[in-house]
Amino acid sequence: MGRAPRTLPLFPEEDLPPPEALAEPGPGYPRPVVAPSPVAAPARPGPLWLAVQLPALADTAAAAARRQLERLAARLAAFSPRISLIEPDGLVMEIGASLRLFGGHDALREAIEARLAERTACLGPARLACAPTPLAATWLARAGGEDVLTLEALAGPLGALPVSVWRGSAASLALLRELGIRRLAEALRLPRDALARRCGVELVQALDRALGRQPDPRPAWIPRRGWRGTLELPAETERHAPLLEALAGLLDGLAEALRRRDAAVQRLRLELFHLARPATPVVLELLQPSRDAGHLQTLYARRLERQVLPAPVIALALSAPRLEHDVVPAAAGLFTPGTGTAACAGVPQLVERLRARLGVSAVHGLCLVPEHRPEAAWQPVSTPGQGVCDTPLPPVTARRPLWMLAEPVALESHGGHPVHQGRLSIEQGPERIETGWWDGRDVARDYYIARDRAGVRLWVYRERHGARRWWLHGVFG
Repeated sequence: MGRAPRTLPLFPEEDLPPPEALAEPGPGYPRPVVAPSPVAAPARPGPLWLAVQLPALADTAAAAARRQLERLAARLAAFSPRISLIEPDGLVMEIGASLRLFGGHDALREAIEARLAERTACLGPARLACAPTPLAATWLARAGGEDVLTLEALAGPLGALPVSVWRGSAASLALLRELGIRRLAEALRLPRDALARRCGVELVQALDRALGRQPDPRPAWIPRRGWRGTLELPAETERHAPLLEALAGLLDGLAEALRRRDAAVQRLRLELFHLARPATPVVLELLQPSRDAGHLQTLYARRLERQVLPAPVIALALSAPRLEHDVVPAAAGLFTPGTGTAACAGVPQLVERLRARLGVSAVHGLCLVPEHRPEAAWQPVSTPGQGVCDTPLPPVTARRPLWMLAEPVALESHGGHPVHQGRLSIEQGPERIETGWWDGRDVARDYYIARDRAGVRLWVYRERHGARRWWLHGVFG
């Protein structure tokens, strides 16, 4: 009889007998395959939540408290991608995924405390606590408890907290006091059904969520799409330097917000406020999204040099109505080595600087148009590289000059030959262009490449009808 085939385990949990327990195969039979014992994968860090409580916000109006919490969440967004507001006086953030990035729990908590110290001076002291569940972290922070980093060690510190950390209804809390329940541990010792009948199912569910027995999904705080910052000047001014100094502070705040949100801006609006006069807007349109505060400062410096102020400025407001995400950072230099888009990455910044100094209408791009008439074969576009027509352009075998005159210039002629600072010598031609009858701007011309006495090559044409005059239309160089 043949040996029964050996079955390999489908899951690591299936046990195999040790190799020595297998009988030695007889002659002519292959040795049975023994699956190696599975290697234990490194344990992944579990979730860890940090709660921030600001007791001073409990007596603040709901709208004002919400604004303060949103500002605080924006400050802490650099430490966690998941933040939930707990109105009116706290928030909770998942930091388990950030521990390795910031060097562990202690280093991350110190960094968060330092960031809070910069902004919460006017809001009073903040209470922080960490726990494996968001509700447990919130309760620990409310009671001023210490951090608990593992789910197994959570029951003891959580049970020592007063029942008041659970913000249930006033009737439920009064009933717990009448029953002599002062700590959460005392509530946990009671039968679940009896506790639910007396105090409501909300307390039982809250205890289960705090201890990790039930999931506790939280609505994520989503930052606003735009950004706005304001600054009042210590004294009204019309001078360029104080305005730039004040604007630099607003741009630094914008750059920090963009860094936290991993975003960039393509349109900025600066408002210069005056006393008893309408604000003066200064809008900045970028060719590509940017988050470089230095570059934005340079552009606004050029714009403010040309801005005429109707009155002294008393305050500034900088706003970005829309933030751009998924932006690929461009190279810094105009003459970047290489080819393709990397070689021209600095062109948009150069165009933006020229527009800031000369005006938007003075600098524009060019777009080719499928048209035989030279004066209609291109059109200006606001953004270089945009507006290129998808229609195939007509094939052109003859050479065209890069320097086209805005309007053709009439030339004199002697004996039928064109004259421009002397008689021109014809080198190539004619190239006949006769089109445009459908829009009333029809042309009938014979184009030639000519050379003057100085050796400059010109693009000239002669009318095919009427006076048959000569015209200069372009210069080759």
